[in-house]
Amino acid sequence: MTGFLLCMRWGIPLALLALLVVVTIFINQVERVPLVVREGQTFEKGIVTEILQDNLQPDGSRTGEQVVMVHMTTGVRAGQEMRTTSSSGYLFGAGCTVGMKVVVLQSVAGESIITTVYAQDRGGVIYLFAALYLLVLCLVGGSRGSKVRWDWYSPSCVFSLCTCRWSIGAFRPSGWRCWCV
Repeated sequence: MTGFLLCMRWGIPLALLALLVVVTIFINQVERVPLVVREGQTFEKGIVTEILQDNLQPDGSRTGEQVVMVHMTTGVRAGQEMRTTSSSGYLFGAGCTVGMKVVVLQSVAGESIITTVYAQDRGGVIYLFAALYLLVLCLVGGSRGSKVRWDWYSPSCVFSLCTCRWSIGAFRPSGWRCWCV
């Protein structure tokens, strides 16, 4: 009877998990057609070193685009200074200041490279919030939380964080990276 109970306790959930994996793999066997062709475009990190042309208006608003020099920290041009534009808009661009960490969209075609500031780099802040979340989780959990027993709750949060980062491209191979969160 013990073997039967053990089978009922673990066998059925494991069979259902295996079925879920098989169904997930099966339904994802489709040919994916990209909506936008991003071949030759990568998102790379950089630090603004100089503002060549500012778009700050007398009333404090920004219109048009900034022209900035960015020291590239990742990508094919890592270590080089690139002349880059930063549009003033809700989708792309950032109001750059010297020393600001930014995400740069590079479009590479042979020796020709077109760069633009995509957004401010918020990766460090995201990781800080994740660390603070886990700290609060341990504090709220009391003595059990401070031992970090990694029962079902913490691993599920780590899994959620990793899958969310995967879905926006942070852990994808080099040609698919998108570090702007």
